[in-house]
Amino acid sequence: MPKPAGAQPGRKGAPGAKPAGGASEAMQVLFGENFHAARIKRGLTQMDIEALTGIQQAYVSQIEGGRQNPTLATMTVCDPDEGMHALF
Repeated sequence: MPKPAGAQPGRKGAPGAKPAGGASEAMQVLFGENFHAARIKRGLTQMDIEALTGIQQAYVSQIEGGRQNPTLATMTVCDPDEGMHALF
Protein backbone atom coordinates (compact mmCIF):
# COMPACT_ATOMS: atom_id res chain seq x y z
CA MET A 1 0.00 0.00 0.00
CA PRO A 2 1.47 3.41 -0.92
CA LYS A 3 2.20 5.91 1.82
CA PRO A 4 0.35 9.24 1.81
CA ALA A 5 2.30 12.22 0.50
CA GLY A 6 4.18 13.92 3.29
CA ALA A 7 4.19 10.86 5.55
CA GLN A 8 7.43 10.20 7.38
CA PRO A 9 8.66 6.76 8.46
CA GLY A 10 7.90 6.02 12.11
CA ARG A 11 5.71 9.08 12.49
CA LYS A 12 2.14 8.58 13.63
CA GLY A 13 -0.78 10.82 12.82
CA ALA A 14 -1.86 12.68 9.75
CA PRO A 15 0.69 13.79 7.18
CA GLY A 16 1.95 17.24 8.09
CA ALA A 17 0.39 17.07 11.57
CA LYS A 18 2.18 19.01 14.27
CA PRO A 19 3.17 17.41 17.58
CA ALA A 20 0.50 17.59 20.28
CA GLY A 21 2.62 19.99 22.37
CA GLY A 22 1.98 23.00 20.10
CA ALA A 23 -0.89 24.47 22.10
CA SER A 24 0.80 23.81 25.41
CA GLU A 25 4.02 25.45 24.18
CA ALA A 26 2.02 28.49 23.08
CA MET A 27 0.45 28.74 26.54
CA GLN A 28 3.89 28.42 28.13
CA VAL A 29 5.20 31.34 26.06
CA LEU A 30 2.06 33.41 26.72
CA PHE A 31 2.33 32.85 30.48
CA GLY A 32 5.97 33.95 30.38
CA GLU A 33 5.17 37.08 28.40
CA ASN A 34 2.33 38.02 30.75
CA PHE A 35 4.45 37.35 33.83
CA HIS A 36 7.26 39.51 32.42
CA ALA A 37 4.88 42.36 31.59
CA ALA A 38 3.32 42.25 35.08
CA ARG A 39 6.75 42.25 36.74
CA ILE A 40 7.99 45.20 34.66
CA LYS A 41 4.74 47.12 35.24
CA ARG A 42 5.39 46.90 38.97
CA GLY A 43 9.03 47.92 38.64
CA LEU A 44 10.36 44.61 39.92
CA THR A 45 13.50 42.79 38.91
CA GLN A 46 13.85 39.05 38.63
CA MET A 47 15.96 39.21 41.79
CA ASP A 48 13.05 40.97 43.55
CA ILE A 49 10.81 38.06 42.56
CA GLU A 50 13.37 35.62 43.96
CA ALA A 51 13.58 37.53 47.25
CA LEU A 52 9.78 37.72 47.59
CA THR A 53 8.87 34.20 46.51
CA GLY A 54 11.93 31.99 46.81
CA ILE A 55 11.68 31.16 43.09
CA GLN A 56 15.25 31.30 41.76
CA GLN A 57 16.07 34.16 39.39
CA ALA A 58 17.31 31.76 36.71
CA TYR A 59 13.98 29.89 36.81
CA VAL A 60 12.08 33.20 36.56
CA SER A 61 14.18 34.07 33.51
CA GLN A 62 13.40 30.72 31.88
CA ILE A 63 9.68 31.11 32.57
CA GLU A 64 9.62 34.63 31.12
CA GLY A 65 11.50 33.44 28.04
CA GLY A 66 9.04 30.60 27.45
CA ARG A 67 11.78 28.02 27.92
CA GLN A 68 10.42 26.58 31.16
CA ASN A 69 6.94 25.31 31.89
CA PRO A 70 6.09 26.44 35.43
CA THR A 71 4.34 24.05 37.76
CA LEU A 72 0.88 24.78 39.06
CA ALA A 73 2.44 25.49 42.46
CA THR A 74 4.76 28.09 40.92
CA MET A 75 1.91 29.72 39.02
CA THR A 76 -0.16 29.85 42.21
CA VAL A 77 2.64 31.63 44.07
CA CYS A 78 2.74 34.16 41.25
CA ASP A 79 -1.03 34.48 40.86
CA PRO A 80 -2.34 37.95 41.70
CA ASP A 81 -5.47 36.61 43.39
CA GLU A 82 -3.90 33.70 45.24
CA GLY A 83 -0.33 34.51 46.13
CA MET A 84 1.73 37.64 45.67
CA HIS A 85 -0.89 40.29 46.43
CA ALA A 86 1.83 42.86 47.04
CA LEU A 87 3.37 42.19 43.63
CA PHE A 88 0.36 41.88 41.40
